[in-house]
Amino acid sequence: MRLTRLLYLLSLLLFLPLIIIACLPQGAVHHPPIQSHARKTPLSLSTRALPARTSASAQAAADAATMASAPTRCPSNEPMPLSQHISGQQLLRGETPVWAVFSASVTHPLHLVHQSYDLDGGWPLAITWKTATSYQYPVTLRAINDQTGKLLKWHQIPASSAGTDAGLLTMSPILDPRQPESVATSLSVADPALRSWDTQLLIPGAGCYTIEAAWPESYWRITFSAGL
Repeated sequence: MRLTRLLYLLSLLLFLPLIIIACLPQGAVHHPPIQSHARKTPLSLSTRALPARTSASAQAAADAATMASAPTRCPSNEPMPLSQHISGQQLLRGETPVWAVFSASVTHPLHLVHQSYDLDGGWPLAITWKTATSYQYPVTLRAINDQTGKLLKWHQIPASSAGTDAGLLTMSPILDPRQPESVATSLSVADPALRSWDTQLLIPGAGCYTIEAAWPESYWRITFSAGL
């Protein structure tokens, strides 16, 4: 009989708090906030802009203490044969309808000695792009690290920001003929003028890189090495 009473009291102590909680109003019970692990932004690396810094230059300069020498060989396919044009005093490389003012390659490395590091993620390489005014579709740019496969960041500089550090930080600049930045010198009779866009490619360190320009009908690529 005493054992039965003890078991009864023990059961009462165990279940009484649950009965009290069940009788309380719903708002009176405190529930800890649920932490969501979902990403707030998509993982797409298409054309989304990244937050840019207002003052992006750092004091670190490219030298033997901060960067290795440019590779003499790159683990990539044979470079695509690209056309070359002279526009004013600029050498343009590419294919119709888009060209780049860009001279670096695997055999002629890009030397970044004494360049200042940009806090957005690398040593800036200025590249001017030209598209034929007769072409009315956007051209998408991207650059990858040939060893890691990671996309590089760019500054796409609007005409209103020419000569300043302001610009859109992105991984996929788009050269949109509906938003031309400027008109350049004549290229040929078929394409009497060129549209021009200014960009900066941020080189994270010594290595081999590939730049791609793609448009709805085709694409071309340039592989180059960079370093001291």
